[in-house]
Amino acid sequence: MSTHIVIKKVDPEAVEVPPGYLYEVECPGRPDCDGQVECDESHVVNGRDADDEGPDDCSPDAPWEGMDEFEFHGVMHRWLWCGWSVPYDGCAVKEHPYFADVVADQLAGLPPGRYPVRDYWDEDLMELRLVEEVQS
Repeated sequence: MSTHIVIKKVDPEAVEVPPGYLYEVECPGRPDCDGQVECDESHVVNGRDADDEGPDDCSPDAPWEGMDEFEFHGVMHRWLWCGWSVPYDGCAVKEHPYFADVVADQLAGLPPGRYPVRDYWDEDLMELRLVEEVQS
């Protein structure tokens, strides 16, 4: 969870009434924007494949047993719904495929301006919640 600033602007090319809106994101960057992406590399330790056994369903002697974070191939990983993941280089909020729809729902009825939002995730579904209004 991190705080991003969403900028809501009137679309200058909109001809409809009421006008359409454009949305931009100011990302706080790392470490505040802590998106993760599934790691496609192998996760074998001492001959055991951690992709076959997550930290909650592996045998007690697995090195990653009960650990939501573990280092594989020299990189710290986090266990998520998709499996072992690594830090995402981009902004998961800005680049989410349904960003515009999620933001439009959250900021419906609010005038153009700058709005801090917090991101919450349920697997790959993003929810944005308004924190407070910031002066334009």
